[in-house]
Amino acid sequence: MIELEYKYYEFIKKWEDRYELRLKLVQDALAHGTKPTARKYGTTVKTVRKWVKRYEADKKAGLEERSRKPQRSPQATKPWVRFKLIQEAQHLREKGKSAVRLRRQVSG
Repeated sequence: MIELEYKYYEFIKKWEDRYELRLKLVQDALAHGTKPTARKYGTTVKTVRKWVKRYEADKKAGLEERSRKPQRSPQATKPWVRFKLIQEAQHLREKGKSAVRLRRQVSG
């Protein structure tokens, strides 16, 4: 069995400066190829290609952390519906009625 020089997933969790590790990974990939780099870092070829692609597109900025938050959420409740529900809940609360009653009214 080949002893791995690095284990990418272990390093990425521990390193405070993940950017430096990614930059080194990309530099190795450009110099030696994706397969040897993936073996060296104990990661997949897909991961190496992802970082090389980001580096080629945005240079060093492409290696920074990105938000995992979705760009949009088509299933999300529309703001005007949420506003109306909050208004109705406050109105019922003022009358001394519970949110259970609102739930019954909304669900039909």
